[in-house]
Amino acid sequence: MNLLVNIDVEDLDRGTRFYCDALGLRVGRRFDGWVELVGADAPVYLVPKPSGTAVSDCTLKRLSAT
Repeated sequence: MNLLVNIDVEDLDRGTRFYCDALGLRVGRRFDGWVELVGADAPVYLVPKPSGTAVSDCTLKRLSAT
């Protein structure tokens, strides 16, 4: 099974520094508006989202199915 992890962060630069410093990850690739971190068993994608952003409908459906 292949996994990837998406983490919403309010500030992309601060989030990148935090996860690199705290978990020892490093920047793999930078895309237009988001960052891939590598160094874990699964890639971690940091996606900028404002604080308080609503959960997506897909996530709500998945959570209600469990």
